[in-house]
Amino acid sequence: MKRYMVYLSLVVLLVVIWISLKLSPVYKDAALVDVMPWYLLISLGCACLAKLGLDLLTFSDFPVEVKKLEADIAAARLDLQKRGYKPT
Repeated sequence: MKRYMVYLSLVVLLVVIWISLKLSPVYKDAALVDVMPWYLLISLGCACLAKLGLDLLTFSDFPVEVKKLEADIAAARLDLQKRGYKPT
């Protein structure tokens, strides 16, 4: 199963659960159900920022990738110098 299919099925499941809670006559606290999508969106944003911060903190733990990135930067600088770009 492709990754987008897993994410899409998870989103559909969450939407179905939310709609069932919204339409349920048994559930009394409707204000909580109304703000659930916002809580989910904020939680997703916090998780993405935490993952990005963790990746930035552990970037030096991958010396092979650091060497590749430095080689790419050097090649890009040489290419720009050949094309007449003068950095300031």
